[in-house]
Amino acid sequence: MSPLPSGTNGVMSPQASIQYNHRVVLAGNSARILCVADIRGDYHELNRLIREHEATAVIHTGDFGFLNADSLDRMGDKILRHLLQYSPLIPPITRSQLLSIPPQAGRAALLQQLNSSSIHFPLSQFPHLLSGAITFPVPVFTVWGLIEDVRIVEKFRTGEYEVNNLTVIDEASSALIETAGIKLRLFGLGGAVAMHKLFDNGEGYATIAGGQGTMWTTALQLGELLDTAQRNYDATETRMLVTSAPVTRTGLLSLLTLGVKADLTTSGGLHFRYPASLNDFAVSGDFDTYRRKLISARDGFLGVYDVVKDRVDSVLNEQQQVLLKRVMGMVQRIPTTDDNSWTNTWHWVLSDALCGHLLLSITDGRVSAEIRSAGLNFAHRANQGSAPPSAPIPSLPPQLAQSVRPPTMAEKAGVPPKPMASPLAPKAMPPKPMAGAAGAKPIAGLLKKGDGPAPGSAATANALPAGPPVTRGTRGGPGLGPVSPTVDTKSEKTLTAGKDGAPKSAKTTPSTTPASLPKDKDVKKTGSNEEKGEMDGSETPRTGTHTPKRFSLYLKGLPIPTSEAEIKAFFNAEAEKITAVKLVFDQLKRQKNFAYVDFANENDLQDVLKAHSSGSIRDSPITVEISNPPVRGVTERGGRGRRRAGRGGSSSSKDAPKGDATPRGDA
Repeated sequence: MSPLPSGTNGVMSPQASIQYNHRVVLAGNSARILCVADIRGDYHELNRLIREHEATAVIHTGDFGFLNADSLDRMGDKILRHLLQYSPLIPPITRSQLLSIPPQAGRAALLQQLNSSSIHFPLSQFPHLLSGAITFPVPVFTVWGLIEDVRIVEKFRTGEYEVNNLTVIDEASSALIETAGIKLRLFGLGGAVAMHKLFDNGEGYATIAGGQGTMWTTALQLGELLDTAQRNYDATETRMLVTSAPVTRTGLLSLLTLGVKADLTTSGGLHFRYPASLNDFAVSGDFDTYRRKLISARDGFLGVYDVVKDRVDSVLNEQQQVLLKRVMGMVQRIPTTDDNSWTNTWHWVLSDALCGHLLLSITDGRVSAEIRSAGLNFAHRANQGSAPPSAPIPSLPPQLAQSVRPPTMAEKAGVPPKPMASPLAPKAMPPKPMAGAAGAKPIAGLLKKGDGPAPGSAATANALPAGPPVTRGTRGGPGLGPVSPTVDTKSEKTLTAGKDGAPKSAKTTPSTTPASLPKDKDVKKTGSNEEKGEMDGSETPRTGTHTPKRFSLYLKGLPIPTSEAEIKAFFNAEAEKITAVKLVFDQLKRQKNFAYVDFANENDLQDVLKAHSSGSIRDSPITVEISNPPVRGVTERGGRGRRRAGRGGSSSSKDAPKGDATPRGDA
C-alpha cells in the first residue's frame, strides 16, 4: 500500500464530510429515475435518454467519462487503446484508422492521429460539461468507473470541480432522494474490485485509488463507506448501493451489501447486452451456497492482508487503523442463520448505455422497474447479416450498429424506417417453402407507399431474414414496413401466418396488400381484430370473414402498476374461468388504468359479472363492464374511420364511420 502524503489522514474531516451529504426533493406524486451504466463521456446521449423517458433523476454507474486532454499523459498505452476501442464518440472509420496503427509505431503517432481527428477532446465531453456548454436538466448521481482519471475525481472531492446537477457519490458521501412517498438513500463505491490491489493507493490521495487511467477499490474505501453508512442510518429510508463492479459476482461486495444494510443495489454489467434483475437466490440457489461465496471472499481478503500486514500497519495512522478494523469486522461477520435478507435484497446489473438501461417508476412508495434493451441481432442465422456482433459494440459499422442502438422516437411511434442498401449484407437467398405448402410463394414484406422499394425487390429482400416470412401491421394504415431482425424487449408485434402454418401469399390474400379495396364491395371488420389492434398498437390485415366472438370484461380504475395475479385475485374463486388477462400499455410501455379479462363462453362471463360487478384493488375502486368494442368501418378507398371510442364504452353516432362503410357489431 502506498503511504499517504504528509498531512493526509485518509478520511474526511467532519466539516468536509457535511458538504458531501446531498438531499434532493423531487416534487410530484410520482418519479421516474433513469439508471444507466457506462455513458463514457457521451453526455448528449444521456440527455437524449432523459428527454425520451421524461426522467426526473438519473443514477449512473460505470465509466462516466472523467477525462480531459491532460489525462492522456497519465494513461497507459493498453488503457488508451481500450478507450479507443469502446468510446461511443469516435466514428467507426476513425476508430479503424486509429487501431490500425501498430504498437511498434509508438505512442506519439497514435496521439497525433487521435488529436487530429477532432477539434475537441475526442474521448469525452467532460470539458464541455465542466465549462457549462453541456448541462443536465435533472439531478444526476454517479460513481466513478473503472477507466477514469484519478486527478479529476479528486478535484470533485476537494470542491475544485463542481458541475450543476451532478453529484459524485463515493465512500465519503451519500445522497438522499425524497420523492413519491419514499426516501431513497444512495451509497456509492467506484472502481474495480481486485484483491491484490486492496492495499495499494496507486497515484491517489486519501482513500481514492487509481493510476495510469484506471480506478480501483481499496480496503480503506470499504472502511470509510461503512463509516458513512453508519453515520447516516435512518430506519425510515430505503438504501441503495451503487457500484461499478457487479455486486452479485463479487463476494466482497456481497459482504459490503450486508454491512451497509442495502435494500437495493445497482451496478455495471461489464458489456452485458441486457440489464439483469435478480436476487442472490437466483444464482446461489440455497443459503449454504450463498454462505460459501461469502466465506470464500473473507478468506481471500484475509489471505492478502496476511501477506502485506507488516507493511500496511507501519504506514497507517490511528484513524486509518479504525477504518481497517471496520473492514475486518465486515468480512468476518458471516451470517450463520437464514434471516431472508439475502433473498430480500434486490440487485440490478445494467448493460452498457449503448445496449440498454433501467427505468425505475416510483408511485406512493412502490418502486417498479422497466428494463429496456436494444437486444441482440440474430440476422446472421438467416443468412441476412454478418457474423454475430461481439464487443466492443461501438466498433461495429453504422449499418450493423443501428440494430443494437436504442430505438428512436420515430420507431417508437410505429413509423418504419426507410430500407437502406447495406454494402456489408450478403446476397439474399430466396427462402425455401415449408413442407406441406408446395407452390406457396414467399412474401418478402410489404411497405407503406413512398417508404421504399416494392415487395419482392432486392432491397426489400435484404431487409428481411430468410426462412418462412410473416407479415405484421402497423397502426395508421394498411401498409407494412420491413420486419426488423433485432430482438427488442421494448416492443413486441403480432405476427400473422396462414392457417396451415405457411405464410399467406400476397397473390391469394389481396386484403394484406397495399392496393386499395374494390370500390363495389364492402368489407366487414371483426371485433377481435379491432381489439387486437387496441391492445398491441398494430393493425392486423382484415379479410371479409368473421372471427369467433370474444367474451371479455372491461376493468377500469386499476392502480398503477397492477399485475395479472392481482386481477385474478380480484375475482377470487371465479378466476378459474378466466382464459386470458390483457394489461394495456402506451407506446412508452407505461401501464394504463384499465384491462380486459377473457372467458371461454357467455355463461362464464355472465356468472363472473354477477358475482363481481364492482370491487377494489389496493383500495382503488374497480368498475367491471362487458367489453363493448367500438363500431368501425372501411370506406371505398380502404381507409379507416377517423374517430373511435374506447373499448370499454359505447360509440355515439358521431363516432360511427360515414360514407360507404359497413359497420360491425360486437360479434
